[in-house]
Amino acid sequence: MLKPILNKLARILRTSEPNAFKAWQAAGGGVHHPFWLYAVPVNLMLGRDSFFLSEPAPLELSQGDADSITKSLNEHFAKDGYHFYVQGERWFMGLDKDPQIRTTAVANVVNQNIADYLPKGEGALHWASLQNEVQMLLFSHPVNQAREAQGLPSVNSLWCYGLGMAT
Repeated sequence: MLKPILNKLARILRTSEPNAFKAWQAAGGGVHHPFWLYAVPVNLMLGRDSFFLSEPAPLELSQGDADSITKSLNEHFAKDGYHFYVQGERWFMGLDKDPQIRTTAVANVVNQNIADYLPKGEGALHWASLQNEVQMLLFSHPVNQAREAQGLPSVNSLWCYGLGMAT
């Protein structure tokens, strides 16, 4: 009975609140948006009655696969003010307006039921709609078809966290 509490406390302690804008700046990102999030590729697994974020998180992708997915995301979402970038192994999302959400770092959610960790705040309902749209786009993406043929987990969602504001 004490073990689940200790595991949750350990996850909280090992991950300080990240700031995607600061990481974007440190990576030398030249594109500017007022708000930034990490937008890491993940695989959500259906449990008995909920979804779990499976390991590894983030998923490792080749540069070509990452570029292909971000290109599709940008083609679909740029008109809505959402822009996706890959710097090395880090994925970022530049936003044209404040999403008004509070998020949880991906390291705190791995192997957990995601229900308790979904974004909260005034913009949470809109964010859930955006996430559903991302998941639908990824469902039939050619990168995922190739990954599944190779026995690799599909990129069926993005876990967004670490909201930072450009200064």
